[in-house]
Amino acid sequence: MKKLLISLLIVLIIFPLITQSVSAQDNKYAVIWGSGGFKGEQICGDNNARLMAHLLVHEYGYSNIKILINKRFTYANAVESLDWLRQNTDENSTIVLFYSGHGTMNGVGMFSHYYLNYLFQDIKYGRLCIILECCYSGNAVEPLSGGNRLIIGSTKINHTGQTSAHGSIFGYYFLKEAIKGGLADLNGDGVSMQEAFYYYYNKNPYLFGTISDNTGEFIP
Repeated sequence: MKKLLISLLIVLIIFPLITQSVSAQDNKYAVIWGSGGFKGEQICGDNNARLMAHLLVHEYGYSNIKILINKRFTYANAVESLDWLRQNTDENSTIVLFYSGHGTMNGVGMFSHYYLNYLFQDIKYGRLCIILECCYSGNAVEPLSGGNRLIIGSTKINHTGQTSAHGSIFGYYFLKEAIKGGLADLNGDGVSMQEAFYYYYNKNPYLFGTISDNTGEFIP
């Protein structure tokens, strides 16, 4: 009888913890947009998008991901991917939006900064991280900033993106070295998006990166 009571007590203690862990893991969502790799251009947003999706799955345990790359990255599909978030997330959800491709001084992809912010107004989340790897992405950081949001732009305000022999400099330092290589992990608890950003930023603080941080440490 005593053994039975002990077994029941263990189940009552451990099962809720397992349930909470699984629920938290299931309540993480990501939307990945990428465009590039076309003949005659240096933009490699498609490769960066694939790598980010891989990292979210294998490094951070994401299973709820929408990936739109090149021909699949259309206005209609992009809006549908945000509708998917709107239909599935709640006040405790963690959301990551990653975009790599073309940018203008007033927009990313086919969205203006302010319209993209508008599309997120009725999407529920506990924490939101938006990572933009494109020319002039620094211009988007302030318009997209808000409570419980971490906004990362690969460039300074009014600056174009940078490429090298490695391809995208942001992709190389932020994705490959900082996250995949684990070089940005300062305290052994996994690479946060802030750690990855500052690993990249410190390579050239006068040229790289803009950030708005209202989430605290963001480990996806």
